[in-house]
Amino acid sequence: MSSHRHQVDLAERALMGTQRQERAREIARVTWVGAGLNTLLALGKTVGGVMGHSTALVADGLHSLSDLLSDGVILVTNKIGGAEADENHPYGHGKFETVGQVVLALILVGVGIGLIADALTHIGRGDLVQPHTLTLWIVLVSIVSKEWLYHYTVRVARKLHSKSLEANAWHHRSDALSSVGAMAGIVGGLFGYPVFDAIAGVVVGGIVVHVGGSIGLQGFRDLTDASVEKGLRQEIKREIAEVAGVVDLHMFKARRLGSEVLVDVHVQVPDRISVSEGHQIAERVRRTIVQKVPTVSDVMVHIDPEEDVVGVAILPSREEYKSRFAAMVSIDGLEVVDVTLHYLGGEVEIDLHLRVNPTWTIEQAQTQAQHLVEHSRQWERVSRVKAVLELPPIGSIGPS
Repeated sequence: MSSHRHQVDLAERALMGTQRQERAREIARVTWVGAGLNTLLALGKTVGGVMGHSTALVADGLHSLSDLLSDGVILVTNKIGGAEADENHPYGHGKFETVGQVVLALILVGVGIGLIADALTHIGRGDLVQPHTLTLWIVLVSIVSKEWLYHYTVRVARKLHSKSLEANAWHHRSDALSSVGAMAGIVGGLFGYPVFDAIAGVVVGGIVVHVGGSIGLQGFRDLTDASVEKGLRQEIKREIAEVAGVVDLHMFKARRLGSEVLVDVHVQVPDRISVSEGHQIAERVRRTIVQKVPTVSDVMVHIDPEEDVVGVAILPSREEYKSRFAAMVSIDGLEVVDVTLHYLGGEVEIDLHLRVNPTWTIEQAQTQAQHLVEHSRQWERVSRVKAVLELPPIGSIGPS
């Protein structure tokens, strides 16, 4: 039985390892596509902006250059984050993906501030030059290509539940918005209002700062183990409540580890089932959540016979109760076969299994057992004692 369970665990780990590797390959593939396109756009917009006298297009080109840097961050953090758990990182390396998300956010904010500062400098100096028509065509190509890259990247990111890849997708979208702003400025400049080109640079910079701040805030929440979003919490709780044997659940916690979610929950089960049945319910809960909620990679289930949010009274242990009964039955001549304890409501219920001396009559055994029950009921916090007699074979009861 233990061998079968070990085989199941190995199969689950192997499957998760394969899925993690495939996920890493898909993220790398998307990122390399973005890196190639960003390289072309960064060169085209920066050179075109300089030659075409467009401040907004130069700023937009630098934004694309930052996209190229963010692609590098994704490739590195994806490589590290996709590694298997080890002795130093027993929960895996998923946090490195979140670190990459925060780094991308800082890059975005830095680029946005730089765009605003550069545009304001040009406005302050008054060195505004009417842009060339070529710059308008360059920016149109940029808008179409970056919007396509955004949709391609965000679709894969949401399929793989990758927050860092989704952050990179928004970096592409911010570049597309940057190009829209640059286009507005270029059009204004072509119509004889070159200041519009610089104003567009300020607007684009503000958009980039806003996007970077939002992404960074989410990454910071994940790094500090903030709870997952309400909708996901409710979905997981609903699945747990539908598992057979679950009476209720409490002390629910869920946090992100990169693209994965880890769950801790206390599950209340019927108060008199066996430990092994409770373990079965816990395992059903774990497997149900991992199978039905794709982002959840592991669930730690604590089994409770009652709600214990306010704490549990610590009562005498099994060994202590057995020693008490042993001292009593050594006098009465009964043998304690087993003691079953139910710790409920701050008290304990005791089921006492006794083996009867073969030389006794049934009446003698019942009398001694009743004496044992009445005496033990006087113990502190004992709410009920029930004795079960294990009789010898028929024909062997009574004096010889």
